[in-house]
Amino acid sequence: MGCKRDIWQDVVFGEYIMPENMKFLVCVNEKDHSRTALRYACIKAKWRKCAVEMLYVVDPLDYNTIFSVGDKIKKDRKEAAEELFEKLAIEAEQWSGVKPSGIVREGKIADVIVNTIEEDEDISLLVLGVAADGSSGKGGLMPQLTNAVGDKYHVPILIVPGNLTDEEIEKLN
Repeated sequence: MGCKRDIWQDVVFGEYIMPENMKFLVCVNEKDHSRTALRYACIKAKWRKCAVEMLYVVDPLDYNTIFSVGDKIKKDRKEAAEELFEKLAIEAEQWSGVKPSGIVREGKIADVIVNTIEEDEDISLLVLGVAADGSSGKGGLMPQLTNAVGDKYHVPILIVPGNLTDEEIEKLN
């Protein structure tokens, strides 16, 4: 990939060299740890003067679904994602001063994240929130992402604990 992703090594007088189009990709959903990850990314983006893009991944429909029912389900999912984006975008704009962009994609989450990073060389950081209670499962997503994203695209992955308070997030950034 391009040199935009190599900015993490370029340091001049203690400050990072930031390209104009650098952005952080944040996976969002209806869960609280998603909001926490977005808040963290927005505050970091404000400090770094870069953009934030929200990614909402919808699980693929079961192929046994009748077409008209499947179309209705897809429409409902898209509307739910747009409502969530609006809600989160208002908060994100308060945190960073810039309204984030948002995209909805259907597929397996790891594949969608990797494809999104592959398509957009401006993505310089992947931000994921994890549930504080351990309910997000073990194994699965993280090893897939670290192997695919880290090895091939050289994009750091930032894991944000879902139990961080707003005050703790402010102190970390």
